[in-house]
Amino acid sequence: MLISLAKNHPINLRIGKESWESSWRWQITLATDIEPSEMEQGQPENLKKYCEKLKDILGVGKTAPSSRNLCIHFQMSPKFPTKTCIKLHGKVLEKLMKLCGSQIKVMLEVNFNELIQGGEGGNIPGTIKNFSKQFKTSELTLTLPHHQKKSASAEFPAPTNGSCSNSGAFCENIEIPLPENFIDTCNNHRAISDIVSNMIVNIWLAVDDLCINHIGDGFLSLQRTCAEILNRQIYIDAAIVCANGSILPCHQCYLAVRSPVLSTMLKSQPQNTKSIRIEMLDVSEDCVKALLTYLYTLETTEPFQNCRLAVELFQVSHKYEISSLGNHLGGMFSEKSNKWFDANAALDLFRFTRQSEKFTQIKLQMISVLKSKGKLLTESENYMRLFLEDPSAAMEMCTIALTQ
Repeated sequence: MLISLAKNHPINLRIGKESWESSWRWQITLATDIEPSEMEQGQPENLKKYCEKLKDILGVGKTAPSSRNLCIHFQMSPKFPTKTCIKLHGKVLEKLMKLCGSQIKVMLEVNFNELIQGGEGGNIPGTIKNFSKQFKTSELTLTLPHHQKKSASAEFPAPTNGSCSNSGAFCENIEIPLPENFIDTCNNHRAISDIVSNMIVNIWLAVDDLCINHIGDGFLSLQRTCAEILNRQIYIDAAIVCANGSILPCHQCYLAVRSPVLSTMLKSQPQNTKSIRIEMLDVSEDCVKALLTYLYTLETTEPFQNCRLAVELFQVSHKYEISSLGNHLGGMFSEKSNKWFDANAALDLFRFTRQSEKFTQIKLQMISVLKSKGKLLTESENYMRLFLEDPSAAMEMCTIALTQ
C-alpha cells in the first residue's frame, strides 16, 4: 500500500554568493499530507478508509501538527559533482516504525526544475537553466535515532540533524543523482549573485495494509487499556515511594517485565504482604509518573518538553536497566539543540555520562552545551556544587572545554 506523505512539495535551495565551502547544506520542514498515492491502484473507498485509519494512528487532529512534520536535509559537495546526499527523518516515521517494524518503507522522488538567478531580495531574477530531471529512489529502510549508520561514503558524510528540533526515525545515505553539469552551473553563476534551485519533492509511505489494520485494532487498543489500568488503579498490588514522600500505586507485573532490577527487588520482598512498596527516594514524583507511563504504554511525552525531567528519567532508566527507555532518551538528546538544555540539566547529564564510555558522545555534547551558556553557567546552582562535590568531574569538564 502506497500513501503520500508529501505531495508535490516545492523546495527552493538558495546557494550563496560567498566563497565555495567544503559542502552546501539545507534543512527543510515538510508537512505530511497522508492521502492515497496516485500511483496506487485500488478501490478509492478502500484507500480512503485506509488513510483515515492511518491518520487515527498518527493522531491527526489530536496532536500538534509539528509532531507529524518530516524534515529533509540536502548536502552537496564539489568533490562529488554528480550526486547529492539526503537524509529524511521525523517522529511520524518513528511512531510507524515502532508499530510496524521493518514492514515500513519510504520512497522519495526529487524533481530538479530550474536554476534561477536571484540576488539578495531577488533583485536579479532570471532563469539560468531548466533541467526538468526526475529521480526516484527504491523503497528505503528506516532506522531509529540511537541506531546510527555509517555514511555511504567516508569522504561524503550524510547530513546530520544539527539543530533540527524534529527528531525521530530516519532514512539516510540516500544518494540522488544530480542533473548533468548542475554543480558547475551553480558555481559559474553564483559569483554574480545568489542563485536558487527550484525543486519538487514527493514522499510515499510503503506499508502492508494488514499491518496498519492490525495496529489500529490491536496495539493502540492494548496501549489505551494499559494506560487505563494504571489511571484507574485496577487491582493494585504495589506502590512506589517518591522523594517527596508521595506514594504512586502500580502493578508488580508491569515493573518486573520491563526492568530486571525492579524484578529482582520485587522477588526479594515478602510475598505475604497485601501491597509491596518500592522506594525511589532519590527520584522526583514527576519522574516516577513519567517512568510508570512508559512502563505501561511504552510512550512518555513529558520528558520531551522538560530537559531536567528528561535527564532525571535518563538516569533512572539506566539505574533500573530499562534499556529501551534509555536508548530512546539518548537518541532524543543527540537531536536537541544547545538552547533546549538549561545549565543545571546539562551539568547533571555531564556528571552522569562520565560513568561509562558508551555515553562519550552525550558527554561531549554537554560540554558544547555548557560552553554556550556563558554567564548562565556560573550562576547555575549546580555549577559550584560540581567543584565542591566532584572536583575530578570539574577538572575533566574544564580540560575538555579548553582543548576542544
